[in-house]
Amino acid sequence: MSRSWAREPLLHFLLAGAAIFAVTALWPGGGDSRTIHIDRQQLVDYLLARAEITDRNQFDALYNAMSGDERAALVRRVATDEALYREGLSIGLDTADPLIRQRIIQQMRQLLGDEAAATQPLTDGEIQAFYDAHRAGYRVSDTLSFAHVFFASRAEAQAELARLRAGKVPPADAAAHGQRFLYETFHRDVNRDAVTAKFGAEFAAAAFALQPGRWQGPLHSEHGWHLVYVTAATPAHEPTMAELGDRLREDALAAKQAESESAALTRMLGDYRVVTSGLPP
Repeated sequence: MSRSWAREPLLHFLLAGAAIFAVTALWPGGGDSRTIHIDRQQLVDYLLARAEITDRNQFDALYNAMSGDERAALVRRVATDEALYREGLSIGLDTADPLIRQRIIQQMRQLLGDEAAATQPLTDGEIQAFYDAHRAGYRVSDTLSFAHVFFASRAEAQAELARLRAGKVPPADAAAHGQRFLYETFHRDVNRDAVTAKFGAEFAAAAFALQPGRWQGPLHSEHGWHLVYVTAATPAHEPTMAELGDRLREDALAAKQAESESAALTRMLGDYRVVTSGLPP
């Protein structure tokens, strides 16, 4: 014989639970999950996130200048966002939406890294150790600063070289001589790769072998012939710690933060049991 649903204990339990939920949802302060508390900090963060203020010190001036209705509207906007966020979490949007999921993962990764790094200040010894381990990565390639005069033929270039030297023509006047060229007349602090890209490997090898201070050539390139005046040549070298300055400290700090983040993630993952199945051996 079937029993009436009205007498089912489970149904009574569900109905009672629904009634309690409805009361706590409507009654002010009736349950933490259904209560939204808004304070000054939340309003400041809200306005900062939307670029309505640029720093926290602006908040008081902006808030004091608002009318009562504007203040109420601001509170409603913040409360609405919080309510939407909670409702989204309740139906699993944080896991259903891959963008939201990724954002939460990124923020947690940042929080773990920042927390770990904050307790481990960077020392001068660590900066020195980082520099010693990575100094080759800071190596600066040789660079060249030069002006050039272009000719289609070697003979024309050779004849002009004598005139440039006899007239002691400065490199600043290079553009007034020679024939029109596809690229710039003046090049400042360019490395070998950049010179090779514009003129070819043959020209680059010859140009980097020149001594500064006078017109020389002709040098052959992929375009023709060139007379070159090197104004400065800097050999390849490894910058000192003093030359690197703040850049070295920032790089060392970033490396330490990455190590701290990795260690924090390892500790966090140690609290979980990872089980795999159906994977290839």
